[in-house]
Amino acid sequence: MIRPFSKNNFIAACFVLLIPCFSQEIAISDTTLPFKVGPLINQLPSLDSLEAVSNDSTKYLSIPSKENDSNQYPLNASGSFFRGLELGGNGNNTLNGGLRMQIAGKISDETFISGVVTDETLPIQPDGSTADLDELDKVFIQIDNPKFSIVAGDIETHEKHVSINTFERKLIGLDNKIEFNDRVIRSVIGQSKGTYQRIEIKGQDGNQGPYYLTTVDGLSNTVVSSGSEKVWLNGVLLKRGEDLDYTIDYSKGEVYFTSKNLIYFDSDIDIEYLYRQTNFATNYLETGIEGSIFNDSDFQLRYIRENQNIHSSFLNEAQKNQFNQSNEITIEGIYEDSLGSYILENGIYIFAQQSENAQRYSVVFSPDKNGNYIRKVSDKNRIFYEYSNEIQLGEQRFAPGQTVSAPIGKNILQFNSRINTTNSSSFILESVLSMKNNNLYNRENNHASGSAFRLGYIQDNISFRGLNLGFDVEHLVNSKNFNSLGRDRAVDFNETWDIDPLTGASEIAISKLGAELKSDHTQIEFDLFDLKGSNDKKSRNEIKLKHKSSFVKKGNFRYNRINGLQKFDQLNSKFVFLSGAINPFVNVRHEHRNEGYRFDDVLTGVGVTKNKRSLSFGIGKRNDWDYNDDRQAMSLTKNSEFIELDYKFFDPKGWRHEIVVRSRTQTNSLNKESSSFGSGRLAINYRKKMSPLRINSIFNIQNSVKEYASVIYDSVGIGRGNFRYDTILNEYIRDDNGSFIANTILLGSYKAGKNINSISRMT
Repeated sequence: MIRPFSKNNFIAACFVLLIPCFSQEIAISDTTLPFKVGPLINQLPSLDSLEAVSNDSTKYLSIPSKENDSNQYPLNASGSFFRGLELGGNGNNTLNGGLRMQIAGKISDETFISGVVTDETLPIQPDGSTADLDELDKVFIQIDNPKFSIVAGDIETHEKHVSINTFERKLIGLDNKIEFNDRVIRSVIGQSKGTYQRIEIKGQDGNQGPYYLTTVDGLSNTVVSSGSEKVWLNGVLLKRGEDLDYTIDYSKGEVYFTSKNLIYFDSDIDIEYLYRQTNFATNYLETGIEGSIFNDSDFQLRYIRENQNIHSSFLNEAQKNQFNQSNEITIEGIYEDSLGSYILENGIYIFAQQSENAQRYSVVFSPDKNGNYIRKVSDKNRIFYEYSNEIQLGEQRFAPGQTVSAPIGKNILQFNSRINTTNSSSFILESVLSMKNNNLYNRENNHASGSAFRLGYIQDNISFRGLNLGFDVEHLVNSKNFNSLGRDRAVDFNETWDIDPLTGASEIAISKLGAELKSDHTQIEFDLFDLKGSNDKKSRNEIKLKHKSSFVKKGNFRYNRINGLQKFDQLNSKFVFLSGAINPFVNVRHEHRNEGYRFDDVLTGVGVTKNKRSLSFGIGKRNDWDYNDDRQAMSLTKNSEFIELDYKFFDPKGWRHEIVVRSRTQTNSLNKESSSFGSGRLAINYRKKMSPLRINSIFNIQNSVKEYASVIYDSVGIGRGNFRYDTILNEYIRDDNGSFIANTILLGSYKAGKNINSISRMT
């Protein structure tokens, strides 16, 4: 039976050229599986002309049919393939297209099957400028039953409830769950789509991006797995989208912040992501059980193994055997190549791209303290290496050869539980054992074992004269060699504790005593912390307040004080007044490190909400001080004034308009120089649940500071890079099997100017 075309199956592209769609329902019988799918002609018998003379040939033209079976189940298939063209300014035109198909149905009374096939190969990486990002080449089949479920293909696994081992992975593999007696057994096996990395960086005044994502080795221009990133700004999780908080270029590993959030020199930026690894693929194995114990108490036991695949590398057996003696080896880096960039003279390799010498070589250089070569950059942004006998202090030396690190592996055993003693009190336990193998080819004396655990008790809802009281006690310990699969502490841990991420120790112990007081309008939390580490010993007091009343529509206050070698104070508050359509507001931010720095930031304004529209306008001022060693006192170094404007319109019919304006002017108190930067955004969107049509039109203008950067290319060996050099085009072209990698080098010089861009999409 051919089903009529429905709105939910409609898929289009910007400036649609062609959209053939299909939707079909077939019946599946539980007694005839597997069923045969194919053209109708395959059901016809073969014709024999001699036999047809003596028999009735009409019987060969009959098509066998089946009577309807009461045990047949419907299976729906729908999808589309499309081609589209996106038109932009400055010749930014893009051809895209692909195939999308979905299936859903029943294969037994209690078993359902569903699946998705997505094949969109143009462009290579998806656009990281939208919130609802669809991955390319996404394929999975899912089978659901009250007793089990199976997902095969592109899958995800994560841990969000255990604070000492929070992680997320995108895999290609199999995810299986079996349920019995209020318990669930889960097993996951597959190959990871990338290597996990997390970076913490400080912003720059007026620089909205790019901010570069790097590999574990510090290399930029890395390819990031689409949709794997998480971005926090000052501890707040941001949303991807040109009309939201940030955009990302997955093919280059570059993050840009939108007009909604101006970036300053003290902005704390935390980013997690998966990037493409070139040397070794990563295998993932997980198994575990979770469920209830008693009195609504629950537990989870989980084992995870994440190893780089020693069989998927480019190394030969002799090279693999070298890892038995070392965690890092140097392999041959000299190849005869008619298109190579080096010639050999008197035993020295000379960079000579234009030489007519018949014998040419491709040479890969790696760091070597006893090497005789130094690194330079050509006028065509190409890294090359030059022989030098002169050794200068601090100069990095290189030698021919490729340095390869051994594949590593991690094993995690995790147990966590929450035991409810009463309806309002419970014990919590989180425990994780980790073992990291720094060389999977040599399993002796290469293990680093560690552990972490968190134990706490929570008591809520103690009633006293109309108030609800509560308290909690907690102790957390991380050993020196503990290695989680992701984060083992809160995103803003370093900022909250005033710890330098480069010098902070992994071995810590934290104790906490907290109390909570609730009334109908107010909630107050008092927390006392004590931290002991190999490098730090601090105590911290924190007060949080939330309040709502007829006069205060919404109020939040947080004060954080640290006592240690340096005292540190931090205050954040935001109060919105009145409950009507007009709401004045005041935002205050303050930080002070003793004999370090201080800033005071105050924003006042008013918000108006009426029907489908809202308008917010604020004016603020900020002063910055730095500690003057000569005067032994704080000195005013910078004062700033800023303006914020937000306008939103929402129509239930689907239209949405938004205007965002941010502007800041600051003056250096020492030399009286002034600078200004700001940004603005106009967005018009149309999106309705019952309509397949989507319209997005965004106009951005930024008056910001841009840091100059240069992209240079370095040869790392055939098949290990992401670029190749094309002699005809005289440029480097992206190639997953190329021999060059690209590095973005920040030049340290800046230029202020305006950046104007716009984009329109209709799908």
